[in-house]
Amino acid sequence: MKICKKLIGCLMSLFIVFSMMGPVQAATMESQRNDVSVSKISFNYISKTLYTNEHLQLKATLTPSNATNSAITWSSSNTKVASVNSTGLVYTKAPGTATITAMTSNGITKTCKITVLKRGLTTTSASLYVKGTTKLTFKGSYGTVTWSSDKKSVATVDKYGKVTAVRPGTAYITAKSKTAISRCKITVKQPALNKHSASLYLGSHMTLKVTGGTGAITWTSSNKSIATVNSKGYVTTKKAGTVYIKAKRNGYTAQCKLTVKKPSVNATSKSIYTGFYTTLKVNGGTGKITWSSSNKNIATVNSSGRVVGKKAGTAYIYAKRNGYTTKCKVSVKENAKSYNVSTNVFDYDRGDPSVAVRKVYYSGGALRLDTYVVNNRMTTVKNFKKINFKIYDYTGKLIANQTFTNFALNINPYSYKKITFKFSSAGTLKKGALLYKGITGYYEGSYTYTY
Repeated sequence: MKICKKLIGCLMSLFIVFSMMGPVQAATMESQRNDVSVSKISFNYISKTLYTNEHLQLKATLTPSNATNSAITWSSSNTKVASVNSTGLVYTKAPGTATITAMTSNGITKTCKITVLKRGLTTTSASLYVKGTTKLTFKGSYGTVTWSSDKKSVATVDKYGKVTAVRPGTAYITAKSKTAISRCKITVKQPALNKHSASLYLGSHMTLKVTGGTGAITWTSSNKSIATVNSKGYVTTKKAGTVYIKAKRNGYTAQCKLTVKKPSVNATSKSIYTGFYTTLKVNGGTGKITWSSSNKNIATVNSSGRVVGKKAGTAYIYAKRNGYTTKCKVSVKENAKSYNVSTNVFDYDRGDPSVAVRKVYYSGGALRLDTYVVNNRMTTVKNFKKINFKIYDYTGKLIANQTFTNFALNINPYSYKKITFKFSSAGTLKKGALLYKGITGYYEGSYTYTY
């Protein structure tokens, strides 16, 4: 009986427990059926630029609006730049960037990039010329900005931040607001010329310009016999020497040291071979140039400055212009291997022809040889049955070798005719020598004629 009573008591206790759990489980299941999860967060700002010591309230909007897990955790990627509290209020601290993140309990996030700028002047230093101005800007101010200069004799500033340069020197402009104090270093320079020094040949010109300052410029020359300057800074050279060109503006004087050089030949020395030429030029000066040679037997010079080597030795070539004489030392070397043409007449029909070379040149892509063929006999020369020409350059290198056969002449007795021979192939002649007088071309020199 006692065992039965205990068993019945245990069963009754279990019944009571299970009876109480039913409503609890039902309530939990009902709660789970009513939960709505967050699927998206939206901000009132995607990104924002602020100055130091400012606040920004970020507002998070949840989707759906009836979400039950609406708790948000706020954080900053860089708390030294910007921090955020539990309500999304951002406080800026130092220049830089920080990312503010909002996250729900189910892991949905949203970010806002915060860029923090330093309060104060956008420019910390500037350079001005006397009478010059610049406008300074203060960023991130609250209320009125107060401007001041620590040296008004150098630079002044008005209530709008406009700076005016007074005289050369350094001044600090200070801008003060309720939230920050900032200053800018102003360096004031006196008006200056675009060149501090220059060199010109006699007869040349140049224009100087003044940088900085305002108003009229007074130009002067320390020696007008060497160079003059007009009211626009245009400088004219007069003779060789050194002169200072000065410009005065706003009470300050700037100067340029000008060296006027006498005319001079473009080379102080030259070396050429006999039969060859070189051309000299004169730098500087104006008007006619008078050329002369100290020894025409060694080197001659024409009115264009072309110098021709005549025989081995040394000569000085002089050029006179604007009263100044300049010279070039010319060394002439014997050209042992000058250009030469070897002519061999193997056969001709009759008469006694002789061949004189007149000109070697290129035309139409081919090497050509102009000759005069002279008939010294009473009978007509009808043709060259066979004639050979060999042309060498001044190094002795053979550049052309060709035999012409059955070449028509038809030269009357005691007469001559100009005959041109065209070579089918040839090397390249060296430039730099002359032809016979009055003929422009590659060279003149010694020739070897055999026939």
